[in-house]
Amino acid sequence: MDTFSAISGSVTVAILTLFGNFFIQNFIEKEKYRNEYKKLLMNRKIAVCEKGISFLQNFTKIDIHAECFAWMLEESEFLNVIKTMENFNLDLAWFPPQIRGEFIDLFNTINQAHSQYKNKEKGIAEENDYIEERKALTSKMRDISNKLEPEIYTYLMDVDGIDFMIGKTR
Repeated sequence: MDTFSAISGSVTVAILTLFGNFFIQNFIEKEKYRNEYKKLLMNRKIAVCEKGISFLQNFTKIDIHAECFAWMLEESEFLNVIKTMENFNLDLAWFPPQIRGEFIDLFNTINQAHSQYKNKEKGIAEENDYIEERKALTSKMRDISNKLEPEIYTYLMDVDGIDFMIGKTR
């Protein structure tokens, strides 16, 4: 009986060790995968934030004579900003809803300003009305941009800021 007890005790310990080792290894592998995935998301988040800050540089310099952004004075420059905006629009999913909404508001204002520009070029809008509208839209874009930039930096510094995309990891 002593031999049987010793053997069954050894077998039980071996089985428990095997199962324990299996569960520990499984947990470690899941954590490695989760950490690698989070690292990939963080790298993407950093790249998108850099693109956002770069895009906002379009709203830093105002032509003092025209009282608007210099790119608003020429169709080709206007179209460059719109093209950049459209390319950046694909990355908005990486931002939380509040920042995404503010970018959309900024994009809508840019489109509104471009529509006003085209109406002026076609002679539909009066020059004085256009200038006043352009000033108002410039001010609105500058305000949105000034609000967005610190929010992007805050979001960038939030290491858990990707949880809204993948849910809580724990």
